[in-house]
Amino acid sequence: ATARKAELKARFDRIFKRSTGFATLGRLLARLHANRDGNGVGPDAQVAVVVPAFVYTAEHATMLAALCNALTGQTRAHRLIVVDDGSSQPIHLPDPVKVHRLEGNRGPAATRNRGIALAIADGAEIIALTDSDCRPQPGWLEALVAAFLENPQAHLLSGMTQSRDRCWLGRYHDRNGTLNGRRLTEGGGLLYGPTCNMAGCRAVFEALRFDEAFPSAAAEDIEFCYRANRLGYRIAHCANAVVEHDFGYDQLPPHRAWARFYRQFRRYADGEPLLLERHPDYLAAFTGSVEIPVARAHSEPSLTARAAEGATA
Repeated sequence: ATARKAELKARFDRIFKRSTGFATLGRLLARLHANRDGNGVGPDAQVAVVVPAFVYTAEHATMLAALCNALTGQTRAHRLIVVDDGSSQPIHLPDPVKVHRLEGNRGPAATRNRGIALAIADGAEIIALTDSDCRPQPGWLEALVAAFLENPQAHLLSGMTQSRDRCWLGRYHDRNGTLNGRRLTEGGGLLYGPTCNMAGCRAVFEALRFDEAFPSAAAEDIEFCYRANRLGYRIAHCANAVVEHDFGYDQLPPHRAWARFYRQFRRYADGEPLLLERHPDYLAAFTGSVEIPVARAHSEPSLTARAAEGATA
């Protein structure tokens, strides 16, 4: 135990030593952002929504259908591009949605890249990204377009993502801003935003794509945003662009919900080694950023309460 504590202390010492360089990094990013052209978005900008999909259970198929329903209700016109990442069962969606299928399961980075290429070829000036387990609110795209117009120096936007799950695990994600990225303490921009609720102007996606060496949905969005920042593209937060993320906890008994919660964070951690290999200075930037929690009240029962109710039913 003593050796383990010493190892952890040494690790944190290294992190904080690196973090002393963050002030320099923050000033560098501010200069890079100032020298980059604006987003070039106009009020009549064409919008495309790219969704990577990997369907292998009935639950996934139901979630994807719910997402398409939510996008049908958007107040802003758009083209929906669904890219099938080699699903084990066919994806059937109503017209005019066209599903583009990849051969084999290549991961979300490659799947998004294919959708982005299709959107650019189709003339999209704003490309919004979300996931098949999400449900954007009706004004999601309208809010993103408005934010680009109001902040012409913003090249990427990250919206407000809240959990659809009302149990304690859902509250945890909201209070810790799991899917809301992190705000830089210097300069006001974001260090990164998650791809379940992101939009970028055409120029960003013409210059950058996701690193396909990341095999799963773990840190590939962080790595993309870090490169964007270093190239001078500014990332801003758009609190009015709201997406609900369905973790699926409420549909599970408590012990299975906890297991899913653990696997989620285990997967996030799996992406960190490659992220730090690509960007050894990322830890310095991370220590100079803060989380963005979801501001809303929860009055729903906890997992423990639900388990007790089930035992007495």
